[in-house]
Amino acid sequence: MPPYELLGLPVDPCEKDGVSMSNQGNDTGVSVAAAVDRLWADPNILAVGVFGSADAGGADPESDVDLLVVEQGEGEVWKSPYFREGEALVHLQYFSRAQFLKNAKLLRGGPYHHMLASTRLLALRDEDLGEVFRRVREFPEADRSLRILEAAGNLCLDLRLLTKSFTAGPSLASSHYALVQSAKVLDGLARITLVSRGQIPGRAPLTEAAPLNPELAEAASGLVDAGARAGGPAMAPTVVKATIELAEACLHRHLAEWSEPLLTFLRRADGPLPLGEFEEMDPFNKLKTDLEKLTFRLVRAGLVRESVRPFTATVSAAVLLNEVVYSVG
Repeated sequence: MPPYELLGLPVDPCEKDGVSMSNQGNDTGVSVAAAVDRLWADPNILAVGVFGSADAGGADPESDVDLLVVEQGEGEVWKSPYFREGEALVHLQYFSRAQFLKNAKLLRGGPYHHMLASTRLLALRDEDLGEVFRRVREFPEADRSLRILEAAGNLCLDLRLLTKSFTAGPSLASSHYALVQSAKVLDGLARITLVSRGQIPGRAPLTEAAPLNPELAEAASGLVDAGARAGGPAMAPTVVKATIELAEACLHRHLAEWSEPLLTFLRRADGPLPLGEFEEMDPFNKLKTDLEKLTFRLVRAGLVRESVRPFTATVSAAVLLNEVVYSVG
């Protein structure tokens, strides 16, 4: 049997000889364990990991099981076969060792990044490969502040939508939408928790971050209760209110810290800038977020100054508007 390394993940009761397939049925889990055992019988196989829906909880009866396989070798290997192992349709994504190590940085930023970052290592013979698997889950120090800003921008938007639903009336506050939006807000807090520690969030950031943050764990538990129990709808407004209060408290404590890249940029700018202009500038144009709600919060907190300047609204300059611009200092 291979010396399985679960990299700190809890052992699952549905495991076979160390291979945990809790999101698959027992028959499929056993089949996948058998597939890993067969692969591991070849001494040229240096690492095997599982990724995709089979490991993330999104599998259905027609889903295949994706395994990443790194084998000994110096050349380029682009094999991607499918085979049947018992009840499971198994898809193998091969890399040679040299190819994998050479392209580790490329894999991080390229089309294989998500696959690699979400792979759960099952079997490992080569510690150099193990180090790559660990590193790929971590943001470089220089990237962390921008990724926190990105998550904070999304958090502010989701929190705004949740607050609107809560204040719209009891029917909307008790709705499925409000609970889904609460989950998005908690997910945003979870992403910030993980990124602050240099970790790249996986497919279930709230699950990953809850053990690191007791307040987040308690809020997540309340959300699960509201969605699953018979009294869920009646509990929903309380859960939604608690989620809003937690997010607002976190923003109150950490807004300046989470917004530091934006504050530094505006502080160094030649003059006040409109929102649309600095959103299109490097590095903010690379972020998957809308900075509008975050900027408004910074203004309310007194961290950013809002002012106006004349703006020509037509080609003929017949109409002038007072354009809103932002600055620091």
